[in-house]
Formats: sequence, structure tokens, C-alpha cells
Amino acid sequence: TAFVAIAYCLVGPYMPGALAHKGYEFSRIVNMICVGTEGLFSSTLGTASVEIAAFLIFSALLQASGALQYFMRLAFSVAGGYTGGPAKVAVISSAMMGTVSGSTVANVTATGSITIPLMKMMGFKPTYAGAVEAVSSAGGSITPPVLGATAFLIAEFLDMSYWSVAVAALIPAILYYISLFNSVHVRSTKEGLVGLPKDSLPNKRQSLKDAVFLILPIVILIVLMAMQFSALMAAICSTLALLVVTNFKKDTRLNLQILRKTCRMALKSMLSVSAACASAGVIIATLSMTGLGQKVGALITEFSGGNLVVALILTQLAALLLGTGLVTPATYTLLGVLCAPALIELGAEPIAAHLFIFHFAILGTLTPPVSLAAFAAAGIAGSNPMKTGITALKLAIPGFLIPYFFVINPTLVGQGEFVEIAIDMLTAVIGVFFMDYAIEGFIKRKLNVAVRVMCAAAGILLIYPSYSVSFIGLALAAAVIVIGRIGRKNGESEAKNEEA
Repeated sequence: TAFVAIAYCLVGPYMPGALAHKGYEFSRIVNMICVGTEGLFSSTLGTASVEIAAFLIFSALLQASGALQYFMRLAFSVAGGYTGGPAKVAVISSAMMGTVSGSTVANVTATGSITIPLMKMMGFKPTYAGAVEAVSSAGGSITPPVLGATAFLIAEFLDMSYWSVAVAALIPAILYYISLFNSVHVRSTKEGLVGLPKDSLPNKRQSLKDAVFLILPIVILIVLMAMQFSALMAAICSTLALLVVTNFKKDTRLNLQILRKTCRMALKSMLSVSAACASAGVIIATLSMTGLGQKVGALITEFSGGNLVVALILTQLAALLLGTGLVTPATYTLLGVLCAPALIELGAEPIAAHLFIFHFAILGTLTPPVSLAAFAAAGIAGSNPMKTGITALKLAIPGFLIPYFFVINPTLVGQGEFVEIAIDMLTAVIGVFFMDYAIEGFIKRKLNVAVRVMCAAAGILLIYPSYSVSFIGLALAAAVIVIGRIGRKNGESEAKNEEA
């Protein structure tokens, strides 16, 4: 992409219409890219070399300590014995691990190697098992406190603290996982899938006792950021705490060989992130030089007719397209420069506009035809990659809708009075439940098409953060419940008559 941007600087005079510009000599392009605060050595690369590096080292050390095994055991003790237990374990463990690692595909391979075979063993189809793991792992990248490398770039773009970005991302992440957890429960109930035997599950109290010392550094990280410490200082203190607590147990102790291997793994992760940030700097420099950023913003405004929702759809399509092939930081940076200003000009809150782009840059890993997370999960599940990708896309439908609603009314990203935020979050939680019922076509019994449509409409209206709209959604939801009860009573009466 960076090479295409450089080529555009050279061939600008020969481009058609609005894409044309006066053109620049190669020496000036090199000077623009290599000297100054834009280009290769921009603030994005500076962020990658400091804050992102510190968090990647923390993440690598946490993984090297064996935290995944402890988190998995804790997840099994909490959810393993319930309906659809292994799939719920996949959701919980992927959220816990993804919160720290921030890498969707790495999360799939780490947790999926355990959860996917268990899901298949308990009766889930391979396609569904792979899709659950893919969607669970993708959600980890949008879940505080780490949010992957991209959250630091959002903070840099908006000149705000990392903590503020993490707080804004919290409610959408909660809604995402509530929706997925409920969807798994509904599917398990529909197919009559039970949990794992109680005697095969680890003890809850012991699992928590074993895992709490590894959770402590994450708690320190959150507390320090909440106290307005810099992200770098919070990451350093959390890393030091982690190095201390790993010595509490023999199997988590980090010797010099493990530390050397861990540092090597962190450096490898840094290479891809730094390359993406450096390329993003080059793109930003060329866009600034040629004025393409302003032109694209003007084109989005023109094509959307000044309508924010249409502009969001255009931005979503661009993010999903780029997200299938580019890493998330590169996708976000490119669209943050090109599209975010247009969305803000049309009325979106800056943090909501940037989180919208961030969400869809990540959801691109679930979007066929190149859904990397789903393909990685399909490899473990032994399922068809394309079918797994389509199933993952279906599971993530509420996750595709939530960003639209938090842009239209930003209470869902923590912008507003506490009471408004609490009420809108509550109605949104009810809304994602009914969206799941519509997708699965089941609430204790199979739903007909009309009731599924009612569930979908109720879900959308409830997620929409507006009192009047949510009231209509609640009325529809109540109607669905009444219809369901009448249907069950009729079914029970017919069954009694047949027995008589």
C-alpha cells in the first residue's frame, strides 16, 4: 500500500478527475517521507516503538508464564458444566486471552486447539465450532484493557489518553460478548447439547486461587491507567509485577532461557506492527502532500448526500475490504486519515467515528472471501473454510450493528450522563438477546418466520439508543414473549389431548 501511495505521488498528473494532482519530483517525495514529523518517522511509528512495544512485551511474558492454561481452567470451572459448556468456555477464554494478546489469529490458534475439539466432542458441528472460536477471538481485539496495538493509534490521532479510549470501547465489547454467549446458549438449547460432566471439571475455588496471581498484573494495569498514569508507565509496572508473581509457582517461573525466547517472540510481533506503522506514516505523508485525504473526505460527503448513515456504510465497506488483506493498524490508520474526518464533519463524535473504523478493521478478519480468523479456526476444526467464515459472519451480526448505533448516539461509547448510558446499555443488552433469537430462530421452541422478524425488529429497536425507539422495541419484545407462551400452552394442550 505504501508503494502504491508513493507511485500515486509520481503519476498524479496523469490520473483522471478528482484523483489528479500536479505531481512531485522523486527527490521531494523522498525528502517528505524520510525527513520531518510525517512519513517513516511519524508519531505512529513513535507510538509503536514505545507504548505498543511495552504492551507487546507484557503480553508475551504473560503468555510465556502459562497464563492461558490457568485462564482456560478457570473458564472450564465457571462455564464448562452448563448447556453448551465447551462453546461458552471458548467465548470466556478467548475474551480473557484476547484482552491481553490483541491478536485475533494468534488467539484462535492458542485457545482453539483446546476448545474446538471439545466442542466437536460434545456434539457441535465442526463448522459451528470453528465459527464460535473465530468470533470469540476477534472480540478480544476490541476488548479493554489492551485492545491490540490500534488503540494507541486512536489515542494518538485524537490526542486523548489511552484510558479514555479503553473506557469508550468497553460497552460495545460487553455487548459483543453478551450476544455471542447468548447465541451459543440458544444454539445449545435448540440442539439439546449439555455441558461436560461435573466430575471432569476443575474446582471453581481452586481454579480461581490458582489464576488470581496471574490476573493481578492485569488488575494493576487497569488501575494505573484509571489513575491517569501514562500507558508506558502502566505497562512497565504491570510487567514488573508479572515478573514478581510468576515466581510464586514453579510451573510459571520464567528462567533466562524462557525470557530470551519471550523477548524474541515480542520482537517478532514488533516487526509486523512497526512495519505497518511505518507504512501508515508513508501513506499519511503522501496523502498530505497530494491532498487526497481531503478529496476522499469530500467524495464521501458527496456520495452520501450528507447522510451520516450512508457515509458509515461506505466506510464499513472500505474497512471490511482492506481488513481482509491488511493488518488492523494499517487499515485503521489509512481509513482514520481518509474517512474519519468526513464522518466527524457529518456529525459523528470523534471517538465514535474512530472506534467505528477500528471495529470494522477487526471484523474484516471474519468477512469472506478472505476471513483469516475463520480460516485459521477451520484448519483446527477440519471444516470447510468458506462455510466456517459464513457461519462466523452470521454469529457476528449484532457486532456489525452495534458500531452504527454508537455513532448515531454515542451513549454506547460512554458519552453522556451516567443514567442515560446505563439505560441505553440495558436496553441494548435486551436487544442483542432478541437479535440472537431471530438469528437462531429459537426461544424454548422453534419460531416461525413472522416471529423471527418480530425478534429482529425488536432487537434493532432496543439496541438503538433512543427512549422512544426502545419503548417500541420493548413492546415488540413483550409481544414475542406473549405469543411464545400462548404457543407453548397450545402445544401442551394438544399433547394432553393426544395422550387422552
